[in-house]
Amino acid sequence: MSASVRPGMTLLQHISHQQSVIRATGEFSAVLSQIALAGKVISGALANHGLFDRVGDPNARSTSAKQLDLFAQQTFNKIFNSSPWITTLITSEDLSNPLEREHGGKYVVFVDCLDGAVNVDVNGAVGSIFSVYRRPDDAKAKTPKDLLFKGSEQVAAGYILYGPSTILVYSSGNGVNEYTLDPTSGEFLVTREKIHIPERGLAYSCNEAHMHDWTETPRRFVEHLRKRDPRSNMYYSTRYSGSMIPDVHRTLLEGGVYLVPGNTAIPGAKSGKRFVMFECKPLAFIFEEAGGNASTGTERILKVQPQSLDQRCEFVIGSHYEVLLYEDFARGKR
Repeated sequence: MSASVRPGMTLLQHISHQQSVIRATGEFSAVLSQIALAGKVISGALANHGLFDRVGDPNARSTSAKQLDLFAQQTFNKIFNSSPWITTLITSEDLSNPLEREHGGKYVVFVDCLDGAVNVDVNGAVGSIFSVYRRPDDAKAKTPKDLLFKGSEQVAAGYILYGPSTILVYSSGNGVNEYTLDPTSGEFLVTREKIHIPERGLAYSCNEAHMHDWTETPRRFVEHLRKRDPRSNMYYSTRYSGSMIPDVHRTLLEGGVYLVPGNTAIPGAKSGKRFVMFECKPLAFIFEEAGGNASTGTERILKVQPQSLDQRCEFVIGSHYEVLLYEDFARGKR
């Protein structure tokens, strides 16, 4: 962390501190503040989820994940419902009903409100993913196609990880910063500044249970990683939790690769499972700002132009070395 950042600096203080560099406005700071507020509310709900209504009720577990997913979506909607700084809020949980404000501000916000919600029933870490764009003109978006922005048009992107600590990671195009929620003050405080992913790592993260239903490229790639690495004389470790944000966060800090190949056995998943607009592009923005890469295997994620809000793709993200290695396999060079 640079000497210019004071210990205990809050999220909004840090944005103000960087304002001349990132060209942040009061409106942008307010949007990020509302995202952080939603994260605090969801964090509190996750910390106590089902504590009372699940005691003595063996059937409650099957519904708690769905309830929390809905709660997270409602939280973002309620917080942004009266926001004068946004034109549109659209969540991956309800693509057909974006929140639109007739007299809103200049930003459009995309949110995957609770990625990995099924993990809450086993007390696993989960996350929220967000990205912020400037609206294309003076009017609100008229059709879903008006919301199909290019990844390079993101003003900011980030995620909130709900685990032993609640962590917010975001970038506005000038490096990647991490903030940890202090439960005493209720503020997100700076804990890492200018995160840079290692050039390569020694861990990979994927659901190998589906390996027999992958195409040849990811199968051969993972088989390669299972062999002893000649440069380090070590084996890659497998790190997979079943929840994307904790796995991606580990990869960001320690290096390596996280991948979600297409699945030929799941209807509609042959070309990939992850939402381009809601998951792939925000995380790609973060990783590229941190010196990493994000790819479909054949194309840079930030160059993908989706044709619909629900378009999905194969997703490979991580250190520069491992992502380029995957692309070599995809192009038949390995």
